[in-house]
Amino acid sequence: MNKFLVGANVLIRLVVKDDYSKVEVLRQLIEKVDNKELMLIVPTITIAECCWLLKSFY
Repeated sequence: MNKFLVGANVLIRLVVKDDYSKVEVLRQLIEKVDNKELMLIVPTITIAECCWLLKSFY
C-alpha cells in the first residue's frame, strides 16, 4: 500500500471547496483510501496549521 503525507492545502480544499476541479480530484483520492489502495498520513502540525488558517481567514 502506498503512503502519502497530506499537507494543509489538501485538507483546506476539502473543507472550503473553493476549486471544484481540485475537490473532485481529492474525492477520487479519498475513494482510493476507502478502497484501501493507499494511505494518507496527516501530521499533527498539519492539523494545527489547518485550525490556524480556518480561524484566521474563514
